Amino acid sequence: RFAPWITAIQFVGRRAGIWLGIAILASLLLAASELAFTVILGSFLSLLGVATGSGSGILGIKLSSQEVIFAIIIVGALRTLAQFGVAQSASEVSESLSMRLRFLTITELLMVKRQHPVPSGTISLRLSEIFPKASLFVYYVSSFLSYGIQCAAVLAMMAFIAPLEAAAAVLGLVGIGSLTLAINRTVRRRSKLLPEQQNRMTLGIERVVRNWLPLQLLRKNEGEFDNLSDAILDYSAQSLGTDRIRNFATSLT
Repeated sequence: RFAPWITAIQFVGRRAGIWLGIAILASLLLAASELAFTVILGSFLSLLGVATGSGSGILGIKLSSQEVIFAIIIVGALRTLAQFGVAQSASEVSESLSMRLRFLTITELLMVKRQHPVPSGTISLRLSEIFPKASLFVYYVSSFLSYGIQCAAVLAMMAFIAPLEAAAAVLGLVGIGSLTLAINRTVRRRSKLLPEQQNRMTLGIERVVRNWLPLQLLRKNEGEFDNLSDAILDYSAQSLGTDRIRNFATSLT
């Protein structure tokens, strides 16, 4: 059941696996910093006299004014470090995948015995469309893993401190999450068309370059221009439509 995920982790390499581990630890540190800031805020409001009663000292912790200032500096520094770890881990994993995919391409092009070379249009399509999108996908997966762990840890803290409020928050997240997943399914269906349209443009340009002189002599350059223009407009419209739906789903969260 988990074989595809294990294979994917093995493919991106040991370095990417290490950075994924760093992302998990950084996510837990981020969650702890959120709780720490909550405690600091409660103590600060208590010092100002804004918050009184049992809610003024979260988890029974009350700090003096000097301790509040010192805690803000320490927790802020740790949070910055953890945030860097989360962001950098996503970049490291995505770049590891992109690097390995490029190595596979030059290996196939130069080291594998073939009767015919790999078409330049295919190479261009991989480098310009497929590999960047695959790298971007891995980037978002790594980010999702990090922030998912952080959210789970924060939710566990909320359930311990305020179970009713945590239950209400979970219900709201389930509703928004269900709508977002439905929208993302539409995005996924539309995104599958983009590589085909990119390939159509790439092969069309390659055909024009290869047959430039006959096209000029036969005066078919206008027809090829119309075909490539249609391909460019179709790709642009499809890409913008996909981004429009994706951005709407992102705005919901």
